[in-house]
Amino acid sequence: MNEKYKRLVEFLKDLPSLAISFSGGTDSSFLLAVAKESVKNLIAVTSASPIHKKRRIEEAKKIAEFLKVRHILFDPGELSIENFLENREDRCYICKKNLFTKIKKIASEYGIFHVADGTILDDLKEFRPGRMAAQQLGVMSPLLEVGFKKDEIRAFLKKMGFPFWNKPSESCLATRIPYGERITEEKLKIIEKAEDILEDMGFRIFRVKVYGDMAKIKVSESEIEELFRKRGYILERFKMIGFSYVSLDLEGFRKNGGYCKKDKA
Repeated sequence: MNEKYKRLVEFLKDLPSLAISFSGGTDSSFLLAVAKESVKNLIAVTSASPIHKKRRIEEAKKIAEFLKVRHILFDPGELSIENFLENREDRCYICKKNLFTKIKKIASEYGIFHVADGTILDDLKEFRPGRMAAQQLGVMSPLLEVGFKKDEIRAFLKKMGFPFWNKPSESCLATRIPYGERITEEKLKIIEKAEDILEDMGFRIFRVKVYGDMAKIKVSESEIEELFRKRGYILERFKMIGFSYVSLDLEGFRKNGGYCKKDKA
């Protein structure tokens, strides 16, 4: 691990400037923390789009403040892209191509001509069509180049005293809407409200898939019994925000993707 860290520092030191696509997750946070000590002209750029939870955007702001890194928030405008709203299987490619194109433009305004993301080795095992967009646009993935894995990154963040070192991985809200079902801001908002309810109740790993006026809850297998004990309250709260039906995926949450889950059901 220490050898990988040294290689990452050397990789970054060769860059005169860098813009990091910063979600506030563990991977991009680790990259930003190391880059802070290695790159002179550095900015973190975060998408403040309705496809991302307000809570996660606020966390990204706090992390950038914690690291004392210049932080730019902007709305990439996915909800004005018809091909994205149609929600086909190339949705994540369309999203990432738009995102990285605009981040590159922002970077150039700051005299920065290198853009990086937080892709890691574990991500290659998952369905990530957005990865192709990053490669086509010349976005670098330093953590992947060095060969970092998730458990290694968490260990380093913990050692560094990072406040969010063990936060769960999370994909955008659009991944909760099955392919072929149109993405709307209204759906994104109700998904966000539903997942905020579960988070406030103490659930750690969860997703709320939306099928018309039905919500299907996915929690980790270890939390299913807890959800059953609280199902009356959850049902009441979910109906209050607009769902007519609430179901539970008895198999539990299965991690099979990040930016885009290949999950039609």
